[in-house]
Amino acid sequence: MTSQHARAGARRDIAAEITARILIELEAGVMPWRKPWDGARTGAVLPRRATGETYRGVNVILLWSAAIERGYVSPYWLTFNQAVKLGAQVRKGERGEVVVYYGHGKRTRIEEGGAEVEDAFRFLKWYVVFSADQIDNLPARFHPARVESDTAPIALHETWFDQLEIARIATRDLACYIPSRDVIGMPPIAAFDTAEDYAATLNHESVHATMAAHRVGRDMGKKFSQHAIAAEELVALS
Repeated sequence: MTSQHARAGARRDIAAEITARILIELEAGVMPWRKPWDGARTGAVLPRRATGETYRGVNVILLWSAAIERGYVSPYWLTFNQAVKLGAQVRKGERGEVVVYYGHGKRTRIEEGGAEVEDAFRFLKWYVVFSADQIDNLPARFHPARVESDTAPIALHETWFDQLEIARIATRDLACYIPSRDVIGMPPIAAFDTAEDYAATLNHESVHATMAAHRVGRDMGKKFSQHAIAAEELVALS
């Protein structure tokens, strides 16, 4: 952690920021209704460090959320300095994502009687990473090719969906409707058990998309309050 981050950490409550962000995601988003797919079929799914090691814990949620929101495809996330060491450059104006590290430490203090006492404590460090999709001149390994599938989308269903005029973006392992962007996120068809499962999942998310103000304008929060997400799922299942 740099000294700049250490000083900023005293002013920023990163844990509170992360908690608030996750709550906002849950309140604004719609979670998958079921999962007839496996993202692992299409390659690396979990966000990865420059070394290839996967991120863990809350960092997975934070980086997945950012990737879906901005349409990033590569699973790799690097610090500014890591990119520089590889001869690459973060593009000007790109915004990074905060990731955190929880650890344990010990410190020794002297009691009034002169005895040494060792105290254990926990700490949180944070730093900023950028998606490989935000960085120019990275080695090819940071942009793994998607796994191709022999399974093709159902042509008639694709024609029907196109008429809905709802934007669709590719995700790695999450099917969802994102109200803030008015888009549907879908894993590649190669991740699904069958083309019918892909179509059924896309149908489900399309129902969620009708909540937008310029469509049905459905707001379950007005009637069901804290149960709004559950009520919305019932609508999509009906």
